[in-house]
Amino acid sequence: MADHDLDELRNDIPYLIKGIYVDNASVSPLSTRVRLASEHYNPIIAEQLRDAKEVAKPYFDKGRELAAKLVGTSSRNIAYVQNTSHGLSLVALGLDWQPGDNLVVCAQEFPSNYLCWTQLASKGVEVRQISSPNGRLEPDQVREVMDSRTRVVAVSHVQFYSGFRVDLSALADICSICGALLVVDGT
Repeated sequence: MADHDLDELRNDIPYLIKGIYVDNASVSPLSTRVRLASEHYNPIIAEQLRDAKEVAKPYFDKGRELAAKLVGTSSRNIAYVQNTSHGLSLVALGLDWQPGDNLVVCAQEFPSNYLCWTQLASKGVEVRQISSPNGRLEPDQVREVMDSRTRVVAVSHVQFYSGFRVDLSALADICSICGALLVVDGT
């Protein structure tokens, strides 16, 4: 990304005028564009609640298109959910788990991408927790604990406690070979 483009993005977030923000632990500074969109939408909710869904539809459709482009899929594969915990729980509870199936998750994973998986142990699913030494989660570590009964590998793209960016492409290749789903918390 060019310095000019980075400066333009930073200028859209007033909080960054004061410095660099590195603590994105569930809440981050608001951009001017997001604030303006909220200011446009909130009166609709307050004054035209019954029409809000129809008024918002083009914006939600555009959001689906942009999200689809970001992850390389079709907008029909993008859904809005209440929050990360809800979305991950839908995936975790939406699979047809069988006793003896297993999943792989980092032992130091963010709670919303950890608790929904560990609770599956009560259904006979083996939860294979791997540790990430020095805050790094490497694809080879994941591959070592996978087998023919591994149904899911769950990771955050960026590890919240270390900032380490996981190699999703390498993990996707490993999961594809093993027939497992790669579930990524991209927030």
